[in-house]
Amino acid sequence: MVKLRIFIIFFIAILVTTMLVVTNSGAQETSSVKSTSTPPMDDYSLPSANALLKPPNTASPRATLQSFIENMNRAYSLLMKAHHKNLKTPGYFPSESVRQMAKQAQEFFESSVECLDLSQVPEKLKKSAGYEGAIMLKEVFDRIELPPFGMIPDAEAIEAEEEREKTAELSRYRIPNTDIIIDQVEEGPREGEYLFTPGTVARLEEFYVKVKDFDYKHNALISHDFFDFYVTNPGRLLPPKWSQWLPAWSDETYLDQTLWQWCALVVLPLGVLLLVQVLVRWWYRRTAELSSGKKTVGWFLVVLVTVIMVSLIKYVLDEHINITGSVFIFVENTLQRIFILLLIGLILWQFLKSHIQKNLEEEVPEQGSGGEEGGAGGSRSETLLLLLRKTIVVVMFTIVFLLFLSSMGINIGPLLAGAGVVGLAIGFGAQTLVKDILSGVFFLIDDAFRVGDFIEIAGIRGMVEHISLRSLRLRSPRGPVHTIPFGTIGTVTNNSRDYIITKLDFRVRYDTDVDKVRKIIKRINLEIEKDPEMGPNLMDKIKSQGVRELDDSAMIMRVKFKTIPGEQFVIRREVFRMIQEQFAEHGIEFAHRNVTVYMPPGEEADAPDKKAIAAGAAAAAAAQQADEDAKTKQQQ
Repeated sequence: MVKLRIFIIFFIAILVTTMLVVTNSGAQETSSVKSTSTPPMDDYSLPSANALLKPPNTASPRATLQSFIENMNRAYSLLMKAHHKNLKTPGYFPSESVRQMAKQAQEFFESSVECLDLSQVPEKLKKSAGYEGAIMLKEVFDRIELPPFGMIPDAEAIEAEEEREKTAELSRYRIPNTDIIIDQVEEGPREGEYLFTPGTVARLEEFYVKVKDFDYKHNALISHDFFDFYVTNPGRLLPPKWSQWLPAWSDETYLDQTLWQWCALVVLPLGVLLLVQVLVRWWYRRTAELSSGKKTVGWFLVVLVTVIMVSLIKYVLDEHINITGSVFIFVENTLQRIFILLLIGLILWQFLKSHIQKNLEEEVPEQGSGGEEGGAGGSRSETLLLLLRKTIVVVMFTIVFLLFLSSMGINIGPLLAGAGVVGLAIGFGAQTLVKDILSGVFFLIDDAFRVGDFIEIAGIRGMVEHISLRSLRLRSPRGPVHTIPFGTIGTVTNNSRDYIITKLDFRVRYDTDVDKVRKIIKRINLEIEKDPEMGPNLMDKIKSQGVRELDDSAMIMRVKFKTIPGEQFVIRREVFRMIQEQFAEHGIEFAHRNVTVYMPPGEEADAPDKKAIAAGAAAAAAAQQADEDAKTKQQQ
């Protein structure tokens, strides 16, 4: 993620630097070359107020065609004059006169767009489709021969035909030798008007592609390279000042979009995603100490800011970057949904991850010195939160992926049905896997173990280091890792719950004063209870249980204490040390294990026999020690 951020910042810096180093004069020359046009024969630069307010005349096929061409010529003439004047005017923003001319050109242009029947175009695509369609239709008209306006039916001719009940002949007009049709609208808010049909609007790009390589007419008013000017320049109609600074190489066209438009289409959404992620993390850090109500309001504001940024990006791409054609349709219908889904997923994931991480930090206990058998273990919430975080990732990824497929126009219904069938087949074919998963669910419900617990399963001991959907991972005290599927687990011995009782056995001579030993143990208990580190971990007094057993050579005494799991090792070491010191101070000796061999009276063993007797005694002592250790372990 860090490398991705560095790459994005580096890319934006290079792009901005390249734009700024381009000289103003060279950029103006480039823009002048791009916008080279043949000036119209007529002058539409000073329209009257009535001309701006006058709606297009769509009372007949002749009126519709004539209004469309005249308004397009006016719009093109004013727009080119405003553009050339804007290039020559110093400053970073257009002058007032340039803005007025651009506004007048837009009024005439939108009057031309009103001659198109856009009733079958989706509402969010109407503006872009209308602008592009009007320009492409004008480019077609500038290359083909149109009949004289006198030969096209007007309102009087249509009315006369209606009187003779021959409406079918004149109400639908086709421009000769083309499939461009003007027809009367039969229903809707524009009922009765004559407009270019929805079928014609849908095929305008096809018509333009067929004729764009032909020369313009020489005996008519034309809008020279109007479509190229529209799709390659930023802004809806009048290019902004900063377009002068674009380098020449950025004007190369790929898939009907210039290189700089592709760069903007990639950089802007990625920049928004990065900003949203930074904003979410920053807000989480700032609100760590706030109340839940303020946090909720803060997250609502984060979502609101994100919505505003998405709307701003949409506006910039539509109005300033001017993405057009099939790319615009893809962005509007598919990419925009995917982008919003990614943003929602990012905010939701950061929100949930932040809260889960905070709860984990509260739940995870401080790790002490521990011991060879682990510590107190983790909490149940910690274990469940870790699994919840993984589950949320899988669920969110699945939902976003399905919505992505749906946005691409793929019917996800059969996929969901197929997933059900596949899941059923997997359930029958992978019964062991299902057994592992279900067993794990019930182990977690029973709270048999948690992350950090020291447990024993079938003779394998270790600390629970990781829990997945089908297995758990144990870390042995000596380092090896054991992965155990839930389905193979039988009895679980958990050494990290509630408390640990430790019993210590030691051997003393038969002449030892048992009451003195008991008093020594009490003093040791008082000293450990007063210790600031060990005292809080001691849950009950260190008690002497007296003589537990008598053997041939010693009395076996026992000391017992209860501690927090994982802290028994530190206290055990200290108890052993203090017992040794106290016994040495009070003259109490530990009894060494020995085996006494009695010889018959009057017999003495020679050297080889003595060695054999000593070896046998040592073996007997070792066997006896092993038996006692086994009994002690079983009792504990």
